[in-house]
Amino acid sequence: MVASLHTECSRYAACATPSFDRLVEEHIHATAAAVEAIFRGTRDLRALVLGGGYGRGEGGVTVRDGRELPFNDYDWFVVVNGMSRRRRAAYSCRLREAGERLSARFGVDVDFSFPKTIRELRRMPFTLMWTELRLGHMVALGDTDVMSAYPHSDIGRLPLEEVLRLLTNRGMGLLLARDRLAGSPGAPADRDFVARNIHKAALAAGDALLVMHGAYDHSYRRRAEAFSCLGARPDVAAFGMGEVYAEAVRYKLRPDEPSWRSLGERCDTVVSRYPAILYQITERLLRRPVRDYRGYVDALRSSVGDGALPRRLALTARDCGVAAVFDAWGRHHPRRRIQMAMPSILFGDTTVPEAEVAAALRVARTAPLTAIRMRFDALWQRLN
Repeated sequence: MVASLHTECSRYAACATPSFDRLVEEHIHATAAAVEAIFRGTRDLRALVLGGGYGRGEGGVTVRDGRELPFNDYDWFVVVNGMSRRRRAAYSCRLREAGERLSARFGVDVDFSFPKTIRELRRMPFTLMWTELRLGHMVALGDTDVMSAYPHSDIGRLPLEEVLRLLTNRGMGLLLARDRLAGSPGAPADRDFVARNIHKAALAAGDALLVMHGAYDHSYRRRAEAFSCLGARPDVAAFGMGEVYAEAVRYKLRPDEPSWRSLGERCDTVVSRYPAILYQITERLLRRPVRDYRGYVDALRSSVGDGALPRRLALTARDCGVAAVFDAWGRHHPRRRIQMAMPSILFGDTTVPEAEVAAALRVARTAPLTAIRMRFDALWQRLN
């Protein structure tokens, strides 16, 4: 049975009318009904949890033809009772199909996580996504206390490796946005893609500074307030992120429709601010001086990344080929290769020779930049 939903002003957004809340609740009820139908006749479903902005009451709102509509995806997390991975994969397939139907119906993406067992939830490592989910969510079906099984709730102790991973992910989005900006002015879907990824990268850069200073919060509004105060400090102001971060938060909560030209300017601004923050986080994480791209690469090489050695070797062999296990990055998590190459590809930094970047990505040292980029994109796809 669908859990009770409490209607109140702007229950799902930072700034919206009751009619918007009613629309979101219609979407929630429809989604819950679809999931309930998939699990009907079984005791497999433990809970259906809405995360993301709408789950914590800060979803984005856009206005079309005078009507407030959801702007962000609906991020659903599925928790199940104990079962085999094969059975969960079968459920995941049916959930994905339901998500596609609901996305077409709602006009916004509906995404379902791969089902997690309650046992997995209790054993999960400290990650940004799951910690934010525990701190801000809404249970639409099942056990309303399910997220208490996740053992991490002190977001102030977020591992810096998670922040580096966030910057890497958002840096890739920024790169893809810049690719589209290089072409002729795009259709509305292109403009939306570019704007989302630019502002996500700006948020990630500002969030990294908040984490470094112990001021991060799962709420966008509280993060914006914290950054406003933190930005008065000279060591933070030096990164030039004050207005950039504030604009990114505004876009997240109430997106505008920027012109193609203004998007190009925003992209250039974020790209120019990104390296210093990336290097600062790496310096804090690995406790080695990082003043430039060379220092960044040397620091990354000193740390193998997460996971036990057998798993790292297996991932390297799978994603980069068996021979890659024996190169300079062979004992590292393959993600380190992406992180190593990003300043060259995203920022155009030539401090580290292209031949060295090419070698890390497992292409010929004499390969042209286009081949290096193709390999970079392919490895990214493998890891994500």
